[in-house]
Amino acid sequence: MKNNFSNNVRVKRKILKFYLGIRYFFIILFVIFLLLFFVTDLLNNYKLKIKEAFITLTAQNAFVLEEIYVENLTNLTLLDLQNLLAIKKYQPILSLNLSQIQRSLKSHPLIKNILIERRLPNILYISIQEDLPIAIWQFQGKISLINNDANIIDFHDISRFQDLTYILGEDANLYAKELINHLNLYPQLKERLKYAIRIGKRRWDLIFDNDIKVKMPEKDFLTAYNYLNKFFLENKFGKKYKTLDLRNHCKFYFKKD
Repeated sequence: MKNNFSNNVRVKRKILKFYLGIRYFFIILFVIFLLLFFVTDLLNNYKLKIKEAFITLTAQNAFVLEEIYVENLTNLTLLDLQNLLAIKKYQPILSLNLSQIQRSLKSHPLIKNILIERRLPNILYISIQEDLPIAIWQFQGKISLINNDANIIDFHDISRFQDLTYILGEDANLYAKELINHLNLYPQLKERLKYAIRIGKRRWDLIFDNDIKVKMPEKDFLTAYNYLNKFFLENKFGKKYKTLDLRNHCKFYFKKD
């Protein structure tokens, strides 16, 4: 009786060992297949056919591009983006190469960062972070847009930015951000500004309409600019004065016509 029991146990162990061996064999075979399929190029033709079949199947079930939703446009237009997007309406949405679209859009000089997402079943979502120009810089015969970091934006259609402040002179780009922040304190006064000239890498001359020149100090710009705005509000600005010298905070000078 004991011998029969022992024999049965041995048989069961052999059967279990056999099935475990088969199981491990198929697991190893499956892992090898996955490696061949996803890591190597040996099965590229099959992968391409599977991908095409999957895209076709999803397209037949309404997974097609019907709408492009673009967010955070400031200076760019939809037409600017359409000229860069090599995609068509109603094409299978899963066939879109998002990395390629991102590279294409980011080649535009006014685009700083970009986020692209598929929003299934039929929307392509694009969020733009523009490189916003803050001023137009003229130096050595060149006219350039500059951004908040004092860097040149390689975009040559200046005509759409005529509302920006013109700045002239060497290193004017380095101090443009601070200047623009000060000028924005008094929008009505800023509207009358034609351009600002950087003098000797130290200070600014502000040229207003009617060619009124205001010589600003090297330090304490805001004190002088506050006085200039008060002068403007009292309607004295432009009345017989061609030059206002505000460089000395203890004494301001005015030169008439």
